[in-house]
Amino acid sequence: MTGREERMLKASQGMVITITITITILNSSSAELEIQAAELTGGNWSGTAPVAGTVLAAGSTSYINVGASISAGVGGIITLIPASGGSISMSWNWTPTNPAIAYGVVSGTSTILLSYSAANASTYSPMVTYVISDAGVAEQPEMVHAKRPI
Repeated sequence: MTGREERMLKASQGMVITITITITILNSSSAELEIQAAELTGGNWSGTAPVAGTVLAAGSTSYINVGASISAGVGGIITLIPASGGSISMSWNWTPTNPAIAYGVVSGTSTILLSYSAANASTYSPMVTYVISDAGVAEQPEMVHAKRPI
């Protein structure tokens, strides 16, 4: 049974099912990163939402995007500004009937690398981890420059 079929079965049995996607930002760079903007195109934030002006120090920060129902999509964009200039845009989009898609773009700087990995892609709760590192550090194997399914 596919993830979609399982969700539909549980929904038909009266179970309340929501979809979520967890976005984790791992700053393994030496850069101080400030959230410039965070906007959802689908769903709501669960728990702590990213706030413009917040500085992300080294380490991991996670945000959860929750759909309003089993059939509602989730998606959004977070833009970070390194203290040395440039920008890092990370976005995602997922509906239960389509594959989750993640995007990542670094612009205006050559000192930052962006990569990502995905997990739990066929569950109610896929996860995307964006890794931000310094250029010159061993490049992550899945460098992101354009959208692709996760």
